[in-house]
Amino acid sequence: MSTPLPLHSRYLAREPARHARIRLFCFHHAGGGASAYAGWHQGLGGDVAVVPVQLPGRETRNGEPRFRTMEPLVDDLVAELDGVLDQPFAFYGHSMGALVAYNLARRLYRTGGPLPEALLVGAYPAPHRPPALGELPELPDDELTRVLLDLGGMSESILAYPEWLTAALDMVRDDLRVCRSHDRGFLPRLPFPIEVFTGLSDPLMQGAEPERWLDHTLSDFRVHRLPGGHFFTRESTTEFLNVLQRSLGGVLAPARRSAAS
Repeated sequence: MSTPLPLHSRYLAREPARHARIRLFCFHHAGGGASAYAGWHQGLGGDVAVVPVQLPGRETRNGEPRFRTMEPLVDDLVAELDGVLDQPFAFYGHSMGALVAYNLARRLYRTGGPLPEALLVGAYPAPHRPPALGELPELPDDELTRVLLDLGGMSESILAYPEWLTAALDMVRDDLRVCRSHDRGFLPRLPFPIEVFTGLSDPLMQGAEPERWLDHTLSDFRVHRLPGGHFFTRESTTEFLNVLQRSLGGVLAPARRSAAS
């Protein structure tokens, strides 16, 4: 019997489990990395293979140049992930990651590629709305630092290390430029479910109307409101993962019924 080839890509923090019923590709927030999804595989159970996606210029890819615009990033993701979208999969994106996941799903739909069972997005306005924090790349260092500290996207401890702080701010600025470059022109409705997760006290989602994501799907739609702020995934981890697990079970249920008929 031949040994299966490794499922490899520069973007994968780990090789996906082969026998899970669905692969969940997770896209991180601006200034973040794949480590944001550490421990999710334990909370979601064996049916779900959690696949953190590592963008260049951070963590294990620290020496690589970062993207500053959306389209080249999506080009690279399509090329690199092509070989691992061969089993049922879904996307989860948090903040910037929500917009990246949406753009990747839209590209796959436009080009006739494999489609996710569901697009799951957290802490980001609908893609036709103005970008969250669109003005931040141009803020002075001290103002940008204060915004990130208030959101919980940066630890106070980094203030003691000026070189690390400068590097972190540069990365956040590049990531936010990616969001700002997103084309809000004609956005076709997608033929798979979209579920939105939002923190009840997330300042970036106040007035953002997460229900407006409904404008981007022809299928099922749901909004989940959870205790916490912009990083409710950390503040309400157990509750969030329980809801996420039910959502993934829901998109797999039709496949089970279809296979049995």
